[in-house]
Amino acid sequence: MTAPTSPPLSSTRIAKLALLGAVYWFAAALFIRATSALWVGGGMATVVVFALVIPVTVPALLLGLRIAGLTRDRATVAATVMTGAAALLDGVALTWFPTLYGSDPAIVLGGAAAILWGAGIALVLGIVIERRG
Repeated sequence: MTAPTSPPLSSTRIAKLALLGAVYWFAAALFIRATSALWVGGGMATVVVFALVIPVTVPALLLGLRIAGLTRDRATVAATVMTGAAALLDGVALTWFPTLYGSDPAIVLGGAAAILWGAGIALVLGIVIERRG
């Protein structure tokens, strides 16, 4: 493995990644609120939504790298910062504002599962992008 060629992870770069992670999380939460009644429940629609997370996450992660001024050799850390911010916000929302996702507890649970899935996918894709970079 070679040394990273990106500039150092300054506080500004970390803040940009964390802010973008928050924006991505909020967009996902709004998507869940608007559409979850159509796919939450474990059927084929859920499989399709979970599968679509993968191709949506790749450009989202690459955009994060670009906004932070980093190259692909920092994709894992970029994914970690963005996902960490999103996970923190998701924990707060699920604890104190669960109706952000919807009023039905099954919808809230399904939405939380989708957010967790997306976080895991982002972390794995960060590793993949970095290794291929």
